[in-house]
Amino acid sequence: MVDQLAFEAARRNRLTLQHARHDTECDGVLLTTAGREIALDAYERRMLHTTKGALPDFAGSFRRHLHRQAQTLAACVHDPPRTLVGLTWR
Repeated sequence: MVDQLAFEAARRNRLTLQHARHDTECDGVLLTTAGREIALDAYERRMLHTTKGALPDFAGSFRRHLHRQAQTLAACVHDPPRTLVGLTWR
């Protein structure tokens, strides 16, 4: 999910080099405040996107799909014979 957001934002020139800064303390590249706002906005918009078929017999937003997947994973942990069906979306 995150990789898709980053690549889409870069392809559409929403995130550019001006939205990044080099941090010498952690020897990495971090987003600026404006870059974080762009990334968070893209994430929130993506989570509202609706889909069906990612989970059997379930339709809704990506946020609801991830929540349902977390519930299913928790049920599998508490009831080991239960099988986990993974998400499949593109």
